[in-house]
Amino acid sequence: MLGAGKSSPVLRTKNLVKNFGGITVARNINFSMSKGELRCLVGPNGAGKTTFFNLITGIISPSEGDIFFMERKITNLSTHRIARLGIARSFQVPNVYSGLSVTENIHIAVQQKYKTFNPLGSSRVPDEMSSAVSRLLNSFHLTPQKDIRASKLSHGEKRRLELAISVACEPRLLLLDEPCAGLTVAETGDVGRLIKELSSQGISILVIEHDTKFVKKIAHTITILHRGEIVAEGSPEEIEKDEYVKDIYLGGKQPWY
Repeated sequence: MLGAGKSSPVLRTKNLVKNFGGITVARNINFSMSKGELRCLVGPNGAGKTTFFNLITGIISPSEGDIFFMERKITNLSTHRIARLGIARSFQVPNVYSGLSVTENIHIAVQQKYKTFNPLGSSRVPDEMSSAVSRLLNSFHLTPQKDIRASKLSHGEKRRLELAISVACEPRLLLLDEPCAGLTVAETGDVGRLIKELSSQGISILVIEHDTKFVKKIAHTITILHRGEIVAEGSPEEIEKDEYVKDIYLGGKQPWY
């Protein structure tokens, strides 16, 4: 694992279990990732990937086990407290304010850093916010669309806007749920480059993705989830050779990607 033994993990789960009635969707998940790591979480439909994200972000509570962020126990904390600690998330369907402009969407996200902002006070804070918004527009290639209402954006542009919103509060951990769903080949390439750039800045990123070719291009480490359990973990090269992973996806007849 990248960075193992060099620093405390950014995210760690211990014996994590989630039951819905008599159905177990997460089974004793022991997971750890380090600062700046770009990890992809892969598995067939129904493997429990989004459930795992929901557990980390406090949308649902575990039946058993614990979750640690920067070695602080966050099990059963509310979603807003978890977000304040530095965990941001995107969803399978782009989650933006459709009636607002691109700039307004990003401005709302940036403003969350200034909890004590007084509009009648110093102009320094508004200036800082404007600068931050401009940097995000530029970094995510949204400056040409800055005055366009979000509902008018293409699907790929909405994905980039959601990424910009997600990093506006400077998260330490970014969870991306199928960021390439519905994108063209060119848009997928753009999103991949943005994700790798964010990782190079020290943000730990965990990505759920079904596009295995995309996964192979960006991931430092791949975790395979199947029926709520981690069944394999390693570099893209190691996962490519794993016979059990091949069997899960394609009956063992050919490489998984």
